[in-house]
Amino acid sequence: MEGLRTLLWVASGLFAALTAFAALVQMRDSRFTAPCLLILAGCFALGVAVYGSLGGYDNMWTAALTGSLAISAGAMWNGRRNGNFHIKHHIFRWVLCALFVAGYAFL
Repeated sequence: MEGLRTLLWVASGLFAALTAFAALVQMRDSRFTAPCLLILAGCFALGVAVYGSLGGYDNMWTAALTGSLAISAGAMWNGRRNGNFHIKHHIFRWVLCALFVAGYAFL
């Protein structure tokens, strides 16, 4: 069980870090920064879930859910705004985020 928790922390932390990096790059190259700020806020919330869970706090699934929803909403907004909305990419992100939330809720 501890191995699954460690995998959850590493995977969600890497997901948040890589997503934040992509949002910062997109923000630098674009004038429309609102979706990127929403994504960055989601990455922060997902980071709170990782840090809080490492600290032994309960109910970190709420932070993971909030972060996942913000990341997904910002990414969909950004994709529609840029005219390159790829539904398979967003479905993969939704499944991954649902796994993170379930992991924080049940592990």
